[in-house]
Amino acid sequence: MKSHYKLVALFSTILFFSFLVADFTSGLQTAFSVFMKLAALVGVLFGLVKASIEKHKPEVVVIASPAEPQPTVVVAPAAPVIQTIVQPMMVEQMLPTQPLVEPIIITPRPAMRVEPIIVEKKLDEPKVAQQTIEQNIQVVVQTPKVEKVEKVETPKVEVVREVVKVETPKPTPTPAPVVVTVKAPEAPKINLVDEMRALLTPGMNISDILKLAEQYYPDVNLKQVNELLSSDSDEQKTLALWLLINRFKKASPGAKREIFNFYITHRKHVNNWNLVDLGARNLVGEYLLTDSAEEATLKKFADNESVWDRRTLVMSTHPFIAQSKNDYVFSVLELLIADQEDLIQSSLGWVLKELYKQDQNQAVSFIQQNFAKLSKQAIRIGTERMSKVERKPYLRGEIPLTQSLITSIV
Repeated sequence: MKSHYKLVALFSTILFFSFLVADFTSGLQTAFSVFMKLAALVGVLFGLVKASIEKHKPEVVVIASPAEPQPTVVVAPAAPVIQTIVQPMMVEQMLPTQPLVEPIIITPRPAMRVEPIIVEKKLDEPKVAQQTIEQNIQVVVQTPKVEKVEKVETPKVEVVREVVKVETPKPTPTPAPVVVTVKAPEAPKINLVDEMRALLTPGMNISDILKLAEQYYPDVNLKQVNELLSSDSDEQKTLALWLLINRFKKASPGAKREIFNFYITHRKHVNNWNLVDLGARNLVGEYLLTDSAEEATLKKFADNESVWDRRTLVMSTHPFIAQSKNDYVFSVLELLIADQEDLIQSSLGWVLKELYKQDQNQAVSFIQQNFAKLSKQAIRIGTERMSKVERKPYLRGEIPLTQSLITSIV
């Protein structure tokens, strides 16, 4: 430990002179260099003082035991020795009256690993004269010379530990908590049909109805659609059809068939030409494109008494015209060309107008070949997309000679 303090003093000295030389060389003296020189001086003083204290500090050990009550002094070699010679007559006064229960050991600090010198207290000296009693203690400061070394045996101390078994009381079982389930009151179910009806107003614009259909179609079912479809309000019927159309566009093939069957079953509620056209074009015709087997079923509508069924058949050709699948279109036209009902003739004229947009030659050829069977209303509507020059003979009831007509006659 002393060497450690000396190293601190040496390092601090070197540090002090380093900064001193640096200041002298640079010609400047900064606050930092002043602080470091002061710190170095403090380190030098600290190391020298601590080294001096440690150098003169004695290391003494006193050992006593019940078997041999005479105290024994153990002195480390590095410290001066103080030997005390006690007269036998003073022993009884110095030793304790009660025997020691266990040895008292005071050892030097663990850092010192030295072999102690044991100095025996000589208690068997003969009594001296009365005149020397007052001088019964002689203090000699010297390196002790060991005359006799007695082995001090530390008695074995047996520690009897009584093991007491303490029974831990069994914990009282905690009763299971009683769980009380409190059901929150169910929120009143919202009737979507009533909600949608509240938002509809007489004469409502079709664009607003389309917004409602886009908002509600994911949540409604076919039963709710039927409630709207079977009402007497055109606005509710229109909303019901647009709900079906939006569901149909997003549906799987199986769901599309279910919607188609639902429409055919409940078509009696579709009793207005604009509603019939809406359902026939966007539901019936679109489904027939994916399931041609149902074409035969729908063609049976040509013989039905209901004008709405016959118009549904005509207007279902719209998706076929858009994809130029005209075989089904012409077969439907031939079935109903002789039907003199205005709603049927107007629908035939609309089909011919859309057909002329896609294929002029086929449309003109059909009109010329069936000119006598078609009503003036059908011809007027069917020729709307023609030029004025081309259309004029048809409106006058004349059939202009064309190459296709000549070919068909020949």
